[in-house]
Amino acid sequence: MKFSQISKLLKTETKIVEDFEVSGVSSDSRTVGSGDIFVAIEGLDKDGFSFIKEAISRGAEAIIYKETKSIDENICVETLPVACPRKTLSLISSLVYKIPSTLSIIAVTGTNGKTTTTYLLEHIFKNGGLEAGTIGTINCRYKEKVFLTPNTTPEPVSLCKILKEMAESKLKFALLEVSSHALKQARVDNINFKHAIFTNLSSEHLDFHGTMEAYFAAKSRLFIDLKPAAYSIINIDDKFGQRLKKIAKSRVLTYGFSKEADIKAENVSLDAEGIYFDLCMANKKTSIRSRLLGRHNIYNILSACAAASLEGVDFNSLKESIFSFKGVPGRLQRVDCGQLYFVYVDYAHTPAALESVLKSLREFVRNRIITVFGCGGNRDRRNRPLMGEIAGRLSDVVILTNDNPRDEDPLSIICEIKSGAGIEANLEIEKNRRKAIRKALNLAQEGDCVLIAGKGHENYQIIKNKRIEFNDTEVIKDLLKAAHVNVK
Repeated sequence: MKFSQISKLLKTETKIVEDFEVSGVSSDSRTVGSGDIFVAIEGLDKDGFSFIKEAISRGAEAIIYKETKSIDENICVETLPVACPRKTLSLISSLVYKIPSTLSIIAVTGTNGKTTTTYLLEHIFKNGGLEAGTIGTINCRYKEKVFLTPNTTPEPVSLCKILKEMAESKLKFALLEVSSHALKQARVDNINFKHAIFTNLSSEHLDFHGTMEAYFAAKSRLFIDLKPAAYSIINIDDKFGQRLKKIAKSRVLTYGFSKEADIKAENVSLDAEGIYFDLCMANKKTSIRSRLLGRHNIYNILSACAAASLEGVDFNSLKESIFSFKGVPGRLQRVDCGQLYFVYVDYAHTPAALESVLKSLREFVRNRIITVFGCGGNRDRRNRPLMGEIAGRLSDVVILTNDNPRDEDPLSIICEIKSGAGIEANLEIEKNRRKAIRKALNLAQEGDCVLIAGKGHENYQIIKNKRIEFNDTEVIKDLLKAAHVNVK
């Protein structure tokens, strides 16, 4: 594609002095190559405008920048001022790295449940002989490739490149976790989604969005921008889902426990072995058994069934796939080394997620629940006392510890969590996360349940500017095997 064609599509009045064939696009000066366009976007920490000269030195033949800034007149490459560089980056990425229409892209957004839902859908499609690639919080994977991305939803250039490669690898589906940051920053503006799933909305990322209304507005963009032929798959039990249904521009399919839901769960039973319920859909009913734990996972199963059914997956295949699904790393993941008590690792790092997980455990745990958790530094401080209150109310013992303190003082974070716990809460403090986990395991007796919350699948801790290797599941296994205490 010629640069002049891009300029014309952007409807700018800038005259092109020397046209060229665009090789690529980048918003990171370190990755710029010869014949590339460099888009100078403002990041949270750095402004790409400061790296224009570096981009040119690496071969950039055009610079796109915010029109309110003054660019050096001596720059000898094409320059294009635009109102919103982020939106422009998204558009140009979709033009240069064009995604073949053979790929059906399904988005999943919401505060909680995105990862489990994409894993479920991937498993259902695979069992039905339909290959899918997945991009999300834990990793990006398709065919034999598995790799990490810096964000739950990659930046537009990386995202379009990955999706294009998925299509060229003959995949039928791409399953994409879409974060509120990605929606706010226009990362998915030019992706043609076939379906979009809304899981739920609760307090998170308010340090970025400011208010719940702004957070909801960011999430809503995904559904407002869907084409009329697409489907919005919405959790109708969630109050924000009810609002979303009214403003969605596409066709709508609802799910939940509500009688009004198009796809619903009835006759629910929960225990330590999993979930049992009747799946009601399209005037049909079938019994479902899943190894997943907790009522919240029924919502994830329903949403995955909704999307799969739209793609022609039948009841029998859904039933078999849900039963054979073994779960997601770090999502109520059981660690069993033969000890006489339950141990679970979960990613719950928001008030709603922690409350949901603890309530799920209480459905089948008859003895004590011992909860170990902390809160991340440089994140919304308002969640800390809320999570302290929830843990104190729903646990028998709470051990407060480090999560990813980042630049904050760990003890200050812990004190803010503690401030929300009632005076009756049985609460201990141990900053060292490994020692806190060991303390919980030593306290546990037969029939108790230990929940290690907050980090889930993560294999690191961020303390100051250091990324330290740490994995809750591996630490638990090491401690249990070393202790040989309370083991069958």
